[in-house]
Amino acid sequence: MRILYFVFFSGLSLNSFAFVVKKEITCGVALGYPPYQYANSKNEPVGMDIELARLIFTNAGIKVKFLQKEWNEIYAKGLHNDDVDAICGLEISPERVPYFNFSSPFNYRKIVLFTLKENKVTKISDLFGKVITGDKHSTFEKYLGSDRDHIRIMETISKEDSFLKLKKKTVTGVIAPLEVGHYLSAKFAIPVRVFDEKNPGSPVTIGFSKNSSVYLPRINKSIEQLLKNGKIKNIIARYSYLDK
Repeated sequence: MRILYFVFFSGLSLNSFAFVVKKEITCGVALGYPPYQYANSKNEPVGMDIELARLIFTNAGIKVKFLQKEWNEIYAKGLHNDDVDAICGLEISPERVPYFNFSSPFNYRKIVLFTLKENKVTKISDLFGKVITGDKHSTFEKYLGSDRDHIRIMETISKEDSFLKLKKKTVTGVIAPLEVGHYLSAKFAIPVRVFDEKNPGSPVTIGFSKNSSVYLPRINKSIEQLLKNGKIKNIIARYSYLDK
């Protein structure tokens, strides 16, 4: 594989920041996160985020391959630039800004809390002392404010695992994108109610590790083109559960 190294020098010493342009980059995706990211019967990564990423990279003239593992492992690899150059479908949050350089947003996700219909959660204080599941650095946490200290947020291996725990009543709620929650609650026949705390939605991007940000100008140009010609919108529409 041909790799071009761009190294910056400061005086006579080697600067610690080196940018690498690869012929093919690796984009991390999660398991058990339908309809955005999951594996088909052949254990191939599929879903809306994979389709969008493939479209964006191809339009930018950048060859991409996907590495699919449990979300926590993919996120850790992205944090440390370990075998992963970027993470597909990564939502922007203040906690993630120090670790990733984000592309221009190309979608918005409404992140909400799902509870069992019988629980009748109507306000945040109804969750005090309870256990809910959520992702590391979830944007929903900022809407909890200081109430976050009264709720235990558990990380799980996938959203599928989270909803199975909800069905078994081992957790009180699941933080998840609206479409993911509708998909999985239907799949597992779980009667749920949605508590959204008036969340306006989270911007969705491709998050690049700090050492891989050299690709951003081409990726952002590609996103701009695909938003204008409607190709991104067409893919999102096929996966939308908002009106169902």
